[in-house]
Amino acid sequence: TFTWPLSATGTLFALGLNYADHASELAFTPPKEPLVFIKAPNTFTEHHQTSVRPNNVEYMHYEAELVVVIGKTARKVSEAEAMEYVAGYTVCNDYAIRDYLENYYRPNL
Repeated sequence: TFTWPLSATGTLFALGLNYADHASELAFTPPKEPLVFIKAPNTFTEHHQTSVRPNNVEYMHYEAELVVVIGKTARKVSEAEAMEYVAGYTVCNDYAIRDYLENYYRPNL
């Protein structure tokens, strides 16, 4: 059984451009600091649900992503203790609407 590991009110914090080869595809220099963005709960679809492409979108891009599920509140955790906070792993598709992003890497679905 595949189920989404977040509650209905959970928020997904994501790191952008964290793979050097992906940053080079986008013609970007990898950032010195993490590029963090969020995905709100109303943007999630679960296993066997349909993702919908909005009508007014010309460039929609997808990427397979590894998700690390943090199972308890964490702040200023040392590297040595970090795995104590990991509840599990899953995978997801991350969709980006490139019509509204500043870069011009626009493979179309």
